[in-house]
Amino acid sequence: MTTDHSGPFSLRLLLAEDDPIGRELMKKIAIRLGHQVDVVNHGLQALALAAANSYDLILLDVSMPVMDGYACAREIRRGGGVNSGTVLVAVTGHVHENDRRQAFEAGMTDHLPKPVRIDEMKALILRHFG
Repeated sequence: MTTDHSGPFSLRLLLAEDDPIGRELMKKIAIRLGHQVDVVNHGLQALALAAANSYDLILLDVSMPVMDGYACAREIRRGGGVNSGTVLVAVTGHVHENDRRQAFEAGMTDHLPKPVRIDEMKALILRHFG
């Protein structure tokens, strides 16, 4: 897989996704777009990495075991740490207005529909990082 270096920058991303296929797909998309990505299986692992590292963008599946993306986003925002102002993105197959509202109420900045496509992730990154 070649890397798309058309973007002017490389971001540091954290991806929390419990589904192995979705996790691998999003990881490959992020790398292809030229970004660094750390990958975890659930929100509690994401919370631990977010407490120890600075990220430009955190992608959180909203339906994970142990700790879902909503709870993780609330904890990141409440914690006041290095990532309290980071762009948090709800990754979900549910894109109804009610679902978006729930994500924003949890502290998410934006949402990305599943299945994630490279053009949608690229647009999301450009929307927040120009």
